[in-house]
Amino acid sequence: MYGVPADLDLSFLVGQELQQICLGPYDIQFHFDRGGDVSSTGEWLLLDHQGLVIDRRQENAERSEYRIHRLLHKKIVSTRIDAPASFDLVFDDGHALRFVDADPQFESVTIWPAGVII
Repeated sequence: MYGVPADLDLSFLVGQELQQICLGPYDIQFHFDRGGDVSSTGEWLLLDHQGLVIDRRQENAERSEYRIHRLLHKKIVSTRIDAPASFDLVFDDGHALRFVDADPQFESVTIWPAGVII
């Protein structure tokens, strides 16, 4: 998708627990316990409960560590849409994972609900 639609339905993720984070050279993938995945080749941010950025997308050569692992085994309690710029997944410990979709040439976020590819 290019740009986040205001009516993006992420309700299938609420109540799901993040089970796996997969790192690739060009993307990061988030896999949830009852099915459904979110993959990003673009900008993502991990925000603490105060909204401060504690991790983000960086080129691998520039990174010394990840902090995204803090979301493992945490449940999504809500989602926030900031159309057309981004959407957040809010976790039960107060962290939020923000996906920014700002690349007009390539899909920077892909969402797969359980059993459905969109």
